[in-house]
Amino acid sequence: MTIGIEMVFFQNEAFFDESSPGSPAKSEKFRQLLQEWGSVLSEADFLQNPEKLRRSLLRIFRDPEYTPPLLPKIAYRINHLASQPEVNIDNVVALLEQDPMLSGKVLRLSQSSAYAGRGSVTTLRQAIIRLGLSTVRDALWEVILHDSVFRANGYTEILDTLRLHSVASAHATRVICLNTQQPVDYAFLCGLMHDIGIAALFTSLYEMDIHLDEKQQLIVWQVINDMHEEATGIIARLWRLAPEIRMVISNHHHIDKVAGLTHPVSAAVCLAEHLATELGFPPLDQERASKLDAPVDLTDPSVLSKAMMELHLTHASFEHIRDETEEILSEIR
Repeated sequence: MTIGIEMVFFQNEAFFDESSPGSPAKSEKFRQLLQEWGSVLSEADFLQNPEKLRRSLLRIFRDPEYTPPLLPKIAYRINHLASQPEVNIDNVVALLEQDPMLSGKVLRLSQSSAYAGRGSVTTLRQAIIRLGLSTVRDALWEVILHDSVFRANGYTEILDTLRLHSVASAHATRVICLNTQQPVDYAFLCGLMHDIGIAALFTSLYEMDIHLDEKQQLIVWQVINDMHEEATGIIARLWRLAPEIRMVISNHHHIDKVAGLTHPVSAAVCLAEHLATELGFPPLDQERASKLDAPVDLTDPSVLSKAMMELHLTHASFEHIRDETEEILSEIR
């Protein structure tokens, strides 16, 4: 049996690893840059001088030798299959059977209320047929990023909150695109990856064995939050994500940044993450957010209005989207 879908997400296999997720070896020069940044963090005045921290952090992300977290090879392979005009379902089953965790995720999703049919699902083949390859691919990405990017000992709580926000934003982006006749193929992935710049920073802190107390974590979070669109764009480029996806996720707060034009999926992600926050999935939990000087949601209200206009959404139609999204998000906590 074959199923049809076509969307090329990656340009090649750069930064994919056959082994478990992790980060590639870094050169001595780049290690020195990381150590320099670590020394900035250890300075007594860094809490009073966040601009110095920001400059140091930008040097890391912009350095030619910066390498993002590795992604498991299965991420490339599932997207390679998804890019084919026709896919043999047995090939998808064989791929998923290599990873019990991913297989379990697909089976559980097929049995959720959003996808449950009249009959029970007992095999991967049945689950894939019920869900469709696009949904299977999105579910796999959720698991892969959880294990590869949104995980670092010492920063578990802050990253888990960000991961839930990203997953909620992904679902909301897909709902918005479905309701506004915008491209859906890569909507979920854009919502899921829009804050990977923040997550990658905390992963780097873990790799450098830098442990920060809660106050320090909040200062660092605010600094990276202020520049996370650029950081996200750099990681997306290094992962060789498709140019259109890179453009969307690196411009989700400034949706008309590219030649004054607005990409409709950028507008969707912009609205989606705002909606995710409203529905109880903020990028930073309320207790921590209350200790920050600046608001957590960086999107200007005028940009949200522009996104609504770009997608031809009325307040009534957006309320319908909100209700639909809320029902979906009730299952992801």
